[in-house]
Amino acid sequence: MEYVRRADRAKAGDQPVAAAGPSGLNAGYLQAGNAAVSSLFVQRRVSVRDVGRGEQSGFARLGELVERLNGVSTGLTFAVADGTLTYTPIEGGTLSAFDQQMVGFIDDGTVVPMRFTNRHGRLRDEDGRFTGHVEIDEWENAYVDIDDLLAASDVSLQTSLVHLLRERQVTRGYDRRIGSPGLDGASAEFDRAHDAGLDAELPIVRDFFGDPTIRFASKQERVYRNDRGDTLREVQQARHGANEGVEALDIRVTLHEPPHRVLTAEEYRDLLRAERAAAP
Repeated sequence: MEYVRRADRAKAGDQPVAAAGPSGLNAGYLQAGNAAVSSLFVQRRVSVRDVGRGEQSGFARLGELVERLNGVSTGLTFAVADGTLTYTPIEGGTLSAFDQQMVGFIDDGTVVPMRFTNRHGRLRDEDGRFTGHVEIDEWENAYVDIDDLLAASDVSLQTSLVHLLRERQVTRGYDRRIGSPGLDGASAEFDRAHDAGLDAELPIVRDFFGDPTIRFASKQERVYRNDRGDTLREVQQARHGANEGVEALDIRVTLHEPPHRVLTAEEYRDLLRAERAAAP
């Protein structure tokens, strides 16, 4: 079963886990990333943390996440040191849109925390019962479901990560407000942060497909369209059995031309590459 991602629809009643774009957008991120790379004095401020005692921890899979990040990066080698995410530029490498944004997050003076839970973590609903679970991330308590993140396709791993980091980066005093009533997922503050997170995703999608004409058709639903008339849509697939509770993200593309084939992100990227290579 596939359906549009709903991970960011935080509810005001959520509580900690219980025991059990325009064209200028790309340029802005590239400039910020290049400036950060050239700086000799940087602050490593993307904090990776475990959850509290009695909570469902995903911290043991952090090494797998770093391995995935290194697999999708074209210009950086990521590592964890002293509880923070770090990077080393690859000699001769080219920074992707994802790399550029990650450099900006890591070198920024704002502490951006990620508290890693797993698919078994639960959130308190409006009736006080622990019925919900973290879908990718949860803003109020800085949770990141590492099982969901690792289940995502390469493009959705990148969009998910820059989204949640940007949301937290632009939230005033985020690190000291984690878990407090002041972080309300139903507030205008969250809406603004969420919108910034969506804006951060667009350069990643454009870069992954090599298509600068990709734009939002429905921003909140993560539906995109390009000059070919093709429709790109982020989908969320629930896993079952041994992976019950995992929500895997990907992008599916419906071609404009009949018979309107539906392609995976990788299939569509390969199609566009082949067309560009064949162009006179």
